Amino acid sequence: MAIEAGHEETYASGTTPLTTDRKRKILVKILTAVNGGGGGGGGTGQQTGTGTPVGVKTPTYVGQLYTNQTAPYGIWIATGLTNADWQQLLGEP
Repeated sequence: MAIEAGHEETYASGTTPLTTDRKRKILVKILTAVNGGGGGGGGTGQQTGTGTPVGVKTPTYVGQLYTNQTAPYGIWIATGLTNADWQQLLGEP
């Protein structure tokens, strides 16, 4: 479920554009809050890095999130416990 680059929608009021970048930022905030925010007393350790985690990062638990911090950005979720077990949720393939 990736959001297409450059795709815009508007809120129900029709006044505020909801750009791809804005969607990404909102989703990162939501998923980070749901996933515990990583550290600081009860956080679940969201991983961040540059590029795809597939074949590179090993998740510590199923459901862990990984956020690519460089363009084209992206968010993945761990579906297993090996470095091949990442499913992209958002971003360019």
